[in-house]
Amino acid sequence: MIRKPKGEVSDDAVSPPIGDLALLPAPVAKIRDKILAACETGDVEALRIPIDWNETRPLFARSGAFKAGTDPIEILTRIRRMNSDFAVQFRHLWHHFQKVRLV
Repeated sequence: MIRKPKGEVSDDAVSPPIGDLALLPAPVAKIRDKILAACETGDVEALRIPIDWNETRPLFARSGAFKAGTDPIEILTRIRRMNSDFAVQFRHLWHHFQKVRLV
């Protein structure tokens, strides 16, 4: 669920993108490191910790593709089985996180 701010939102409410990873807030840096470590292993189960740390569960499939409340690791595992290119996509995700500009 997306939290909507109460009242007026000023332009100051949105921060500019952070290009220097050393400036990331500690919790953001920690979850980024966990995602990168999980991607390096290629083990889908290793993504459980960063997924669980997230305030809101990320969506890994279109609405209705899986029953509500399905374990996200189960979803990723099933997608992996269905998609022979998953390893390539997983490596692409890892490379993406290596050079992404975090907002």
